[in-house]
Amino acid sequence: MNPTSSGGRQRLAGIAREAMRARGLVPEIPAAAIAQLAGLDTALPQPSTGVRDLRALPWGSIDNDDSRDLDQLSVAGTSPSGAQTVLVAVADVDALVKKGTPIDEHAQANPTSVYTAAGVFPMLPEQLSTDLAIDPPNRAKELIEEFMVGANRATARFLDAHHSPSLRRVLRSPERWDRICELAATKGDRLGPQPDSKSLDAFLRKQRDADPGHFADLSLAVIKLIGRGEYAADLPGDKAPGHFGLAVQDYAHSTAPNRRFPDLIGQRLVKAALAGEAPPYSGAELKALAEHCSAQEANADKVERLVRKSAAAMLLATRIGDVFDAVVTGASDKGTWVRVSHPAAEGRLFGKLKGLDVGDRLQVKLKGLDVERGFIDFALAAKPAN
Repeated sequence: MNPTSSGGRQRLAGIAREAMRARGLVPEIPAAAIAQLAGLDTALPQPSTGVRDLRALPWGSIDNDDSRDLDQLSVAGTSPSGAQTVLVAVADVDALVKKGTPIDEHAQANPTSVYTAAGVFPMLPEQLSTDLAIDPPNRAKELIEEFMVGANRATARFLDAHHSPSLRRVLRSPERWDRICELAATKGDRLGPQPDSKSLDAFLRKQRDADPGHFADLSLAVIKLIGRGEYAADLPGDKAPGHFGLAVQDYAHSTAPNRRFPDLIGQRLVKAALAGEAPPYSGAELKALAEHCSAQEANADKVERLVRKSAAAMLLATRIGDVFDAVVTGASDKGTWVRVSHPAAEGRLFGKLKGLDVGDRLQVKLKGLDVERGFIDFALAAKPAN
């Protein structure tokens, strides 16, 4: 069955829903949230006292003309002092979704939208959160991403300056930096003994230009070795870990409140600080929410990965016994995983696997698969190439 056919998509949608339920995520918008949505007043609010009306500025977006996912806009100009200024406007989700309401409670249960081959399971009802892809990648997208990083850092600094707690996005220094250094050495490059995101970025950019054909495998191996990000509560007087991937200390998600609950939390904290009010979340609440959002984001990633594997298993159903070039993407006591490129698929590797590590290249033979469970099983077909 082809995953892009009507029957294939329906089957994948069923797999996605069951996987979400198994991990504590809710695939359907609850009836109470739908009822709240029907009663929302979505009329354009009038600027309140102390709020500047900037609607006359030439705001722009790189999204498609038909996209309804305008969770942020930007505009550039010259300030009276002559400095170049970039303003980032973020959708005021909190204006319609108040803390403790049914929609907010569903967003807290599903703190991130889940994107699968079967469709999108949004954090908020579709009328409040529609994400249409734009992303081929281009220079405009990269520039906007830099603006968003700047806006997220500005949010963190603003909350710090107002002695407000915040929810930070952190990525700790990789524990397996030594293996990243080994991979760099196989490419004739050298990284220092201590984790350094800037030197790693320079190495990856160099490899992308020098060997684009193998860059996807290399970058995936590095991402796996770095590990995943998480959320951390940053309370006044504390110092949350920084973000290794961005090489910054002050980073708070805040620019996508329609599809990430931590961004909505940040929006509410900023509003309270602007109004001189107490934060709407206590330190204990923020710590609990940081753990919850981190865990549920990891579960959402698992669902997305499962559906990708199920779709790949559909495509590979007629290729049992075929041999593929592969790269090791995971190696631990729990097992060894590899990724093949044509079609892109990740599965578990069985057999005598001593000495394999993330980034090793080898040939594997497809032994079996299970579409419903997203299992793709390979066996070693040849010795590692490096």
